[in-house]
Amino acid sequence: MWVLVVFLTSLLWAGEVKVLYQDGRVGVVQEESLFRLKSSVVYEEKPKPLRPLDPVVLGSSLVTHVRGNSSYSLPLQPGQSITYWALNTNFNFFGPCTQSGRTLQCSVGILTLNLASANGRVILSSATHPLVLPPNSYWLGTGARLSGRTGAGVVTVVVDTGIDLCHPEFEDRIILFYDATTNTEMDQNAIRQARQRGDCDRDFGGHGTAVAGILAGKNVGVAPGAQLVVIRVVDTNGNITDASVMRTLEYLRQKRQALGRPMVVNLSLGNNLGPGDGTSMLELSIDQSVGAGLIVVAANGNEGHLPVRAVIEGRNAAQVPVNLTAGVPFEVWYGGGSTYRVELCDSSERCAVSTPGSFSSNLPCVQRVTHRHYPPNGKNFASFEHTCSGTYTLRLSLASGSPSRVDLFGGFQGNSFRAFTLQDGRGGYLHTVGTPASGRRVISVGAFSSFARSPNDSAFSTLGDIAFFSSRGPTVDGRVKPDISAGGFVVYTALENGAYGYMPGTSFSAPVVAGLVALMLESNPNLTPEAVKELLCRGALKDGAVGETPNNLFGCGKAYFQEATSVSTNLPVGETVAPGSGGGGGCHTGAQSHWLAYCLLLLMILLRRELRRV
Repeated sequence: MWVLVVFLTSLLWAGEVKVLYQDGRVGVVQEESLFRLKSSVVYEEKPKPLRPLDPVVLGSSLVTHVRGNSSYSLPLQPGQSITYWALNTNFNFFGPCTQSGRTLQCSVGILTLNLASANGRVILSSATHPLVLPPNSYWLGTGARLSGRTGAGVVTVVVDTGIDLCHPEFEDRIILFYDATTNTEMDQNAIRQARQRGDCDRDFGGHGTAVAGILAGKNVGVAPGAQLVVIRVVDTNGNITDASVMRTLEYLRQKRQALGRPMVVNLSLGNNLGPGDGTSMLELSIDQSVGAGLIVVAANGNEGHLPVRAVIEGRNAAQVPVNLTAGVPFEVWYGGGSTYRVELCDSSERCAVSTPGSFSSNLPCVQRVTHRHYPPNGKNFASFEHTCSGTYTLRLSLASGSPSRVDLFGGFQGNSFRAFTLQDGRGGYLHTVGTPASGRRVISVGAFSSFARSPNDSAFSTLGDIAFFSSRGPTVDGRVKPDISAGGFVVYTALENGAYGYMPGTSFSAPVVAGLVALMLESNPNLTPEAVKELLCRGALKDGAVGETPNNLFGCGKAYFQEATSVSTNLPVGETVAPGSGGGGGCHTGAQSHWLAYCLLLLMILLRRELRRV
């Protein structure tokens, strides 16, 4: 029977499929190999679509909201340089500083600022010394330029739409370019030759170039001394799937071992499909890939202002008005101890109806409903593939078992639910965190408003506060997400064709944090995801916008560089990172107590292995 199911499935699905093996591993295989793997595969699933999630404050920076006349003083350090932007504000200063354009070069003393506006903003950024937070002000910056670190010896990875190979930000910085859709790789020599030929545009739409500029651009990047690996996961039609990202993670695990250096991977990609509890195939793939010296950072999503998620608690039946966009999938997830009949109906009462394993329809715009059990979390789900456009009614009715929590996932912008959504009290919606940001071992990043070019910019009114689009937690299983937040509305970065500009989105706050992780790995290449989260939360900045932490808007606060030498590496048994130019490896360098503990741990691992052989 199982063989027949696999055969019929292979007729319907072309290409690759995601699989769950009996030992709990996940992977990606070609669909024709399922027959050969039938004894070891317990679950298979076709790929789900992903989309790019739509910059950097490098110094110690803040914004003051000005309403009326105000004055405050800042202590200065010798040689301190402060750049300011006065938006809709009269700005005067007194103190031991000389002015050149918007930059103040100061000596030790006190800087007094006099500000006047009915509704203005003043942004200050210090590239040399920390600032003190004045009244009515909010933190913006990461302190990356104050850290003294550049990410030297660390490999930064952008898994995205590609890159402009010839942009001056990346000259001699890209050591590998891999196209996961064609399985082709360019090494540094091939990249140099492509640049010489003017064969530059390897980016579909420019998203990857902007992300890479923030992460490791030599002038605008958080980690300008890191090397760069770029993975293109978008095909020539602009399509991205989670399966291509899963294959990329396996490729990167092998490359990290070959390169012998710590690695941080940025995923500014995602969707708002289920299960939302960290057990998606992509998130399980991340869990099994990361470890000591290999960290994955993901954008939390850009649906925080949209009703793309709904939660129905303990009901036998429910009706949910839903607005659909043709071609944008949506999903229904519920507890495995119950069975629901799921119907999508139009105003003429034409319906697509499904229970687990069955589907019938007189609604022409619904092609298929996959309704089945999901082994990784024991739940059931119904996934709708459709070309429906407009308003429909989603009906749920309990067919067997006891009522359970039902989670509705809208997939992407364009679908929305008109009932059972949960507002956050600040203009957004809870539970909108996307995949893979809801994963357990991924570092997920939200965005706050970090820069405005004029009072007419939409970021102006919320400078220092959560960006309206930044997706909120919690996850379905109740974990706080994001883990941390960073400036993402807007960020200055590299653009295609050698240009520069500003980009908004958690896509661009994620590489800010990935860059900070690279700085941490420079000093401690054995950091695990758990240790990185500990460091980020230890150094996180808190102000009146952040409030009590952790919370489902900012996570544990605003990301700020924290030196990595004072945290436990939390190495799981058997995990280590190969020695390399980043300073990791053998027992002869670093703090004596740290490396003694590391060597003892390694000795215990070897001894344990030997005892097992006896």
